[in-house]
Amino acid sequence: MICVFIALSIYGQTRTVKLEKGRYAIKEILASIQTQHQVIIFYSDDVVLDNMHFQVDQANMPLTRLFAEMLRPYNLGVKNLNNSVFAVFSESSSFSETKDTIAGLVLDTLGGAVEFASIRLFDQNKRLIAIYNTDQNGTFFITD
Repeated sequence: MICVFIALSIYGQTRTVKLEKGRYAIKEILASIQTQHQVIIFYSDDVVLDNMHFQVDQANMPLTRLFAEMLRPYNLGVKNLNNSVFAVFSESSSFSETKDTIAGLVLDTLGGAVEFASIRLFDQNKRLIAIYNTDQNGTFFITD
């Protein structure tokens, strides 16, 4: 079994996220985190779906708690790699059994494509098993 962690991450555990109470799409919350903390959060639209929502009950939430409460019900996780980029990934067995293609788009905090970004693939023991690069449009494809 291979778990995929794309080499991207965000700030430390003491950071808080300011949100108005209410129900939000997870993609909207991820965008807000990127704006507030000037970080990159990487995810695939096949992993974070448009119909995934989270009920914000506290205006200021610690970042690690927000990620845990928001992502866990959907069997998603997040990997902090270098305090400026995060990768959201699926923890479900159906994702880890997928052997065809993993594709994605790497964007900067302003929404622009990141050309020739390094994408690193790790196994479940956090060993680096492959390195890929985005193309001139910020897209990448990992084929089994």
